[in-house]
Amino acid sequence: GSRHRRLSADAGHRCEAVARRPWEPIRIGYEFLGAEDVPWSLRSFVERQVLRPAIDFWARALRVHRATRPLRAEYVGRNCEKFGLAFQGHILTSEKDFTCESAEPPTCGASGLTIPEKYLKSMQVCSRECPGVAEKLAHVFQASSMCDKCSSLPEGPGASGYDLLV
Repeated sequence: GSRHRRLSADAGHRCEAVARRPWEPIRIGYEFLGAEDVPWSLRSFVERQVLRPAIDFWARALRVHRATRPLRAEYVGRNCEKFGLAFQGHILTSEKDFTCESAEPPTCGASGLTIPEKYLKSMQVCSRECPGVAEKLAHVFQASSMCDKCSSLPEGPGASGYDLLV
């Protein structure tokens, strides 16, 4: 399957607005994931002796335009496609965006740790069921959702008050 990320048409305007905000120390948050079997004494040691000093160092060293919304990752789309109309290798028209049949939470790091749903953006997934050529053409030209059976994957609350979550 392919992976797809949508970029907003007004992304440039948002970048300019972010650039006008002040530079401030980075706020780094963390969560222990997949560490349920690690003894509390070891987790406490790592937190006190490794994480806190490292976070404090980087917070003094790095300045950012702070995040104003909760941090959220995107689902990874699977079986993503666009309906379109082509003739002799030339695309005459196609849907603006990809539609994905399913999606999975992304993974992170060498161990492939799955990012929990509480840190994910919502995503719409759709199965395509256009029974014939006429319906497909109507779907492409009218940009309707007549062929889509859609549902939304949940959006989590995200990580508020941070600029980076590790």
